[in-house]
Amino acid sequence: MYKIKITGSMQKNALIVTGAACLLMTGVVAQADTGTYTLSYPTSGVYGGNDGNPINGGYNVLNSFLAINNNGTIAGTINDTNLSGAGHGGFAGSSAVIYGDGSNSAGTVVSGINSAGGIVGTYTIGVGTSSFYSNAANYGSAAPTVTLVDNNLHGSTNATTVVGGINDAGTAVGVSTLRNGSQYIFEYNTTTSGYTDLAFGISGASSISANAISSNGYIAGTYVDTNGIEQGYVYDGSTWTSITDPNVLGNTTNLAELTVVTGVNKLGEVVGYYQDANGLDHGFVYDLTNHNFGTNNVNASIDDPNSTQSNTQIFGINDKGTIVGTTDGTWGFVGTAQVAAVPVPGAFWLMSSALAGFGFIKRRKV
Repeated sequence: MYKIKITGSMQKNALIVTGAACLLMTGVVAQADTGTYTLSYPTSGVYGGNDGNPINGGYNVLNSFLAINNNGTIAGTINDTNLSGAGHGGFAGSSAVIYGDGSNSAGTVVSGINSAGGIVGTYTIGVGTSSFYSNAANYGSAAPTVTLVDNNLHGSTNATTVVGGINDAGTAVGVSTLRNGSQYIFEYNTTTSGYTDLAFGISGASSISANAISSNGYIAGTYVDTNGIEQGYVYDGSTWTSITDPNVLGNTTNLAELTVVTGVNKLGEVVGYYQDANGLDHGFVYDLTNHNFGTNNVNASIDDPNSTQSNTQIFGINDKGTIVGTTDGTWGFVGTAQVAAVPVPGAFWLMSSALAGFGFIKRRKV
């Protein structure tokens, strides 16, 4: 097991999560995770730069980083006075994405992106909000590739369709809510344009969201429990796992204390944030395999050391373990796990030599 800490331009460390370290043999050294996330605030490769970040001090462009694909392309929302209307829109990499009524304050939100550049999110038309899927060719169009409307729910007409994420297989995930209040998770196949609906598997749940889907089909999101407290969950295709950050574990009365799960990768690394009793947000990483948040299941939170309002939210993670999120609702960040070269113990090589010699002798006897 290893400890991870987070660092930024200011010296402030926070222990966050444990997991299994992987050694890759490369000659006489191995690559090992150092247990450190380094935060960066990219000013290139993101539409309009990231002028709201704490490094260069500008605030004409404010970005929220909501998703990252396996190529490292970031997607999210942007508030840029250079954009049309009120300046609210979405982005995918270095491209702006504005559908529907760009002057509406809600604008376009890009909440998911896959390695082929397929994106999902929501956009406004008048006072209504619609979900969409688009390929890269339609980033700059006035309308998305497809407006998502799941109408195959048990013969009923659904009231709303809210998409959350998309994986590399081209499967989008979200929640459809019927007019009677019933909710179902949907998967949308971007190749066949077909919908598959799934009943939520945690008893007594309400206000469901499906925020992400991994490349191997894990679905992650939130729900409200019977006490009215928001919790996170992951569905791996057979088991529904409820996720509550240990910093708010046991709360049954304070609605401010909640856990939000926003992303999951194929390794079972789950990301999100919890809100404490003071209404402040702190990021976390959860290990679905070992069912823990940190050393001895004690999570000391992931907090951006540059935050001035003590609000750090993690929204996405890719299969390489790179995370993205937003600080103080103002600037986006990328968190990269650091690795270092370490010597392979001499005993390993002695054992390898002995085994090799044994094999040679055995071959000669044969």
